[in-house]
Amino acid sequence: MAIAVLAILLISAGAFAQLGEQRQLPKPVIKTIGVMGQGLAVSQQSASDFERVQIAIVRVAVSLADDSKAVETGILKIGGETYRLRNVSISNASATADLYRNGTQVGTLSVAATVRSEHEVWFGSLEISGKLYNLYILGIERKVKPLEKAENIREECKENPEKCKEIAKGIGNICDNEGSENCRDKIKEYCEKNPEDNRCVAVFRDYCVTHTDDERCRNHLRDFCKDNPGDEKCKGFCKEHPLVCVKAETKEAAEAVKEARQEVKEAAKIRQEVMKKQREEMQKRMEKVKERAKQQRRVVGEGINPPVVEPAATVSGTVQGGAGANATVIATIDTGLGG
Repeated sequence: MAIAVLAILLISAGAFAQLGEQRQLPKPVIKTIGVMGQGLAVSQQSASDFERVQIAIVRVAVSLADDSKAVETGILKIGGETYRLRNVSISNASATADLYRNGTQVGTLSVAATVRSEHEVWFGSLEISGKLYNLYILGIERKVKPLEKAENIREECKENPEKCKEIAKGIGNICDNEGSENCRDKIKEYCEKNPEDNRCVAVFRDYCVTHTDDERCRNHLRDFCKDNPGDEKCKGFCKEHPLVCVKAETKEAAEAVKEARQEVKEAAKIRQEVMKKQREEMQKRMEKVKERAKQQRRVVGEGINPPVVEPAATVSGTVQGGAGANATVIATIDTGLGG
């Protein structure tokens, strides 16, 4: 695919040269990657009739003296044949083009993008010399390069200078006016050297929100929005690719349930520890109660079972003489001898 892109750049440069707009071969720069990937073209007449396909559709900018012009172009390789793409139209996750070979139009194609299992897939139709195909392309993710990101940030700062205030502050006095061209150049230089700086990333994301026709921006938004579906910058992307954001919300819900379960477990653990301490305290109280009851039984037992008193001895006799003559007297005498 790198060779394909190089061929596109040479073709686009040659196109300008042929138009006579400049004499020296310009240096084309990729501004937008619309479609880039490989897959299959399956005949609409027979599922067993298919060909491997490689495709690249881009928008390139070519500097002409002090001016810069953009052109949309591309190539398609199928069945060992290579076709140039002209009359290209790149929009938000869709593209159309005419196929040319040896300067003659021989077909057309139309594709649209969707996301499946976090991968961009292009599908559509292809017609070559009257033969119709269903086209399926698995997009090749190309990470944005630091220089490309910096250029996009510079462009965003030109269109919306207020969004670049934080970067300007970070650069210092040399960039006291984020709306000036000199400051934009300084911001570009800074972000190229610090592509992961949060301020640079935030401005690049702002740029991508309005440039979803670029595969690099779609990939950036996909990676961000799948974890932040509620973010303001994800509204448009989530509308175009709801499955990505629904999965993200489901993931967030699952994480929330997981956290809730963990909190329940921790609460249960704390409750068990409290109950254990309560049981230990209750055990101590029961031991004290048992000890007091034991002491009370001992005291009460002594009151119910007093020391045994030995039986008394009984004697009897007859009083002799006096007023009680001949009366019988019975007396009980405690001998303490048990007899």
